[in-house]
Amino acid sequence: MITAAFTAYKLFKGLRVLFNQFVLGKLFGPALDLKKLGKWAGKNYSGQLKVFLFFILSPVVTGATDGIGLAYAKQLAERGIPIVLVSRSQEKLDKCAREIEQKYHVETKTIAFDFTKPYDSYGAVKKGLAGLEVGFLLNNVGIGVDPIRLTETPNCEKVLNDICHVNALSAAMMTYYVLPGMMQRRKGAIVNNASFSAYIPVPFMSVYPATKSFVDYFSRGMSMECASHGIFVQSLMPHFVQTKILNNNDPPSLFRPSPESFCRSAIGTVGRAERTFGYFPHHILSWLADMLGEKVVFEMLRKEFMDIRSKTLKKLGVAPQD
Repeated sequence: MITAAFTAYKLFKGLRVLFNQFVLGKLFGPALDLKKLGKWAGKNYSGQLKVFLFFILSPVVTGATDGIGLAYAKQLAERGIPIVLVSRSQEKLDKCAREIEQKYHVETKTIAFDFTKPYDSYGAVKKGLAGLEVGFLLNNVGIGVDPIRLTETPNCEKVLNDICHVNALSAAMMTYYVLPGMMQRRKGAIVNNASFSAYIPVPFMSVYPATKSFVDYFSRGMSMECASHGIFVQSLMPHFVQTKILNNNDPPSLFRPSPESFCRSAIGTVGRAERTFGYFPHHILSWLADMLGEKVVFEMLRKEFMDIRSKTLKKLGVAPQD
């Protein structure tokens, strides 16, 4: 009897969370009025995509000239929010900025920066943010690794340096830069793009989910720290989204949506969930993983990635280390 009651309670609680995120989120959008957070929205493009939304009482976006970052930036622009774009390539930044300005008629600002650089190279970012009231920050910049053993990775030391700087350090540094203003105004929102792999580790890509776990734990801790100052912090953990980082030409599907479909859903969870997969079918995948259990899921992933690893090693011309 007690077990049945507890199960019913957990089911009700889960359904209530999903209703709030994906039904109310779809019908009414974010629970926060993004336009009132600050003037600017900022977005950072480098590798995958990072968005920083800087509004005078609204948001900033970092890390994307395509994929999730660009799609999220367009969702913000549709709401009339000015956007700051941050990425390595000024040429790509200019192209994205023109597209957003022409289509959505909002102001944009660009900052060219390579997030593989160490903390003492962030001067260009600090200078670009100077004088902006950043009300919303989307940390989305990220890079992946080849699905092979660490000891099989070409130029491994640089790969480790770059992925830790881009995926982990950038989120903490950008938060550090925008947080004082948010605390002073006692309002703001920060969305950090972690990954489903922060929820379930992936063999032969161990460093990537480790960096995403950093982002997840960092976000959850900051959420507790910042709530009393009126600042919302979210850990966003998407499963596969059909972006260039997947390096394939497969069409979008229900469980592997386009960046546009994913971001239309994810933006509705802002202000509603501190930790979310952002997209209802990805929540279904998390349920399935929980039901199967870690041991079964890990074995499934190991078998799948053993095959992917073999193909990758052949493509790279690297001898397997077994």
